[in-house]
Amino acid sequence: MNQATMEALSALRDALSSDPRMKRLKEAERALESDPQAQKLAKEKENKTRAYEEARSTYGEESEQAKQAWHSLYLIKKELDELPSSEAYRKAYAPMASLYRQMDSTLFDPFRDETSCGGKL
Repeated sequence: MNQATMEALSALRDALSSDPRMKRLKEAERALESDPQAQKLAKEKENKTRAYEEARSTYGEESEQAKQAWHSLYLIKKELDELPSSEAYRKAYAPMASLYRQMDSTLFDPFRDETSCGGKL
């Protein structure tokens, strides 16, 4: 990587780390990671996700077992999403997601190929 590219990337990193939106996101992320209830529910969600995937692959997506596993996963995810720390994280992430999409488009769209149906990859 040439020196100009390294300097540009360093400047981008510095700009992102000093952006108030990024600071709010990092604070919200720390709060979410330190919330014991969020951590407990996240682990349960991982287990429910695994159980759902197993039920789908074993019995089929339309099976009663898969539907029950999906419902169980839905309920735990809903509970996790309703936690104040989770909601605060999502609110802090939204402005950064928009910025990330803009950066992705600016940096990578020139290198993306057209697909056969005319859309971007």
